Amino acid sequence: MHLPTKLNVPGPGNGRGWGTAGVRRQFDHADWTGSNRISLWIYPDNPGSYVNWIELRIYNDGEEKLPALFGQEGETTVMLRNHQWNHVVWEIGNVARDRITSLEISYYLCGNEPEASDTVTFYLDLLELQQTMIASKDLQLTHQFSPEGATFRIDSIQIRQVLLNLLHRVRRPDELVSSQSYTDVHLYAPDPGLPEVREAVAAFFRSHKGVPGARAEEVMLTCGANQAYVNALCTLTRPGDEVITFGPGYFDHDFAIQLAGCVNVEIALGRTEHGFRFDLDRLTRALTDRTRAVTLVSPGNPTGAVMDIASMQRLIELADKFDFVIASDECYSEIYFDESNPPPGLLEAATNMGRDNYERCIVFHSLSKCSNVPGLRSGFVAGDKKIMQKFLLYRTYHGCAMPEFAQHSSICLWNDEQHVKDNRDQYREKFSRVTQILSGKLNVTHPDAAFYLWPETPIDEQDFAQQLFAQQNVTVLPGSYLSRVGNGLNPGTNRVRIALVASVDECVEAANRMIEFIDTL
Repeated sequence: MHLPTKLNVPGPGNGRGWGTAGVRRQFDHADWTGSNRISLWIYPDNPGSYVNWIELRIYNDGEEKLPALFGQEGETTVMLRNHQWNHVVWEIGNVARDRITSLEISYYLCGNEPEASDTVTFYLDLLELQQTMIASKDLQLTHQFSPEGATFRIDSIQIRQVLLNLLHRVRRPDELVSSQSYTDVHLYAPDPGLPEVREAVAAFFRSHKGVPGARAEEVMLTCGANQAYVNALCTLTRPGDEVITFGPGYFDHDFAIQLAGCVNVEIALGRTEHGFRFDLDRLTRALTDRTRAVTLVSPGNPTGAVMDIASMQRLIELADKFDFVIASDECYSEIYFDESNPPPGLLEAATNMGRDNYERCIVFHSLSKCSNVPGLRSGFVAGDKKIMQKFLLYRTYHGCAMPEFAQHSSICLWNDEQHVKDNRDQYREKFSRVTQILSGKLNVTHPDAAFYLWPETPIDEQDFAQQLFAQQNVTVLPGSYLSRVGNGLNPGTNRVRIALVASVDECVEAANRMIEFIDTL
């Protein structure tokens, strides 16, 4: 959330000059006690302007201090490149943090295309301990300068709210990306990922996924799980090959299969008394000599169905017999409700069969769901080492490596389990409260895992979704968009997907609005 603060100060009229932006209201000292760095992003709003010099002053109860630039001991000012934006980090370790009362930023603006008045937008972050926030830009200061300078006044309550918003939105553990990573953006990141990040993922498998022999060299980092899936298909298949999926399922997988020039053979999920199951008998009947891969999403989207470990092992045996690869999307595997019974994973199933080389098995995962950071675009693919080697060769020329600042952030998140448990607690509360509200009007069942409800609708699912949005401003996804027609039927007909990803209060409000809408039908 941006908190804009603007001053209408006449410009110098010559497109260049000095400006001073200061935070000049008394701060609550508690706002600063956990911070030892200040991050500042600088954006001149006139495309013909640029800031080429900047200095930060900190005031301790009125006493002026000059903090050092991060990584440049003794330097307090910086000459900036003639770019449309710049990023600077200052150390404030030499300043008594419990006495900080205000900030002042001095800069020099140059302009190749002068206008009567220019503005410069600053985004300020307080960096906690020895870690930085992830380029949050949550405090926006827009400064219209004059040669005489100007002053911003930011209430300390706003500063405090910025920090709360950051922690609530990202839901990350205390340790975050090292600010040193911001200096690495002038280098290309290694295609497989940084060794320490790949090791963090391997450690996650060893400690949480029942794969004690997981090794970093069998992991490759990707910009989310979607990129990994697309690249894997292009690595493993040729146009005209068949890829089996389970439906209803994730529509992006269907698009990826089409992109690879393959044929999507969708197998409808079987029904149980309370939910859905993966029907391997149907899958076996669908196998042909053109089958190159089977896509498994467990826990499933949108049903939350979970494949048990015995079925996974049977699927591995089928892969050996019919010569195909299992591509397992496990992005929802950390969102479940019984702490004593987490969903199994494909590499765990292979390990329990004594297959430490994970032959024919690859898995995809990301931080988007388990850590609530889809914007970080942090994922990986892991498994069969021979496939990983082919994957790297393809991805080197048809994709991009994850930026290093995102990789450093990922280490901390893969290493921290508490924030994931906190997420599960919130999902339990959301499912409990929302299902209580909806159960009188919709046939809602608690899924095995993931964060979706998959109820039947009293009218056509597309009409239901459109009218609900028009009348109550609540968005759900028509179920028919998540499956294909087979034997004249679409398994998503007369169903909608409800994603409980908003806050508890927002989910409860949305459920109440749905009841109001249903009562009008």
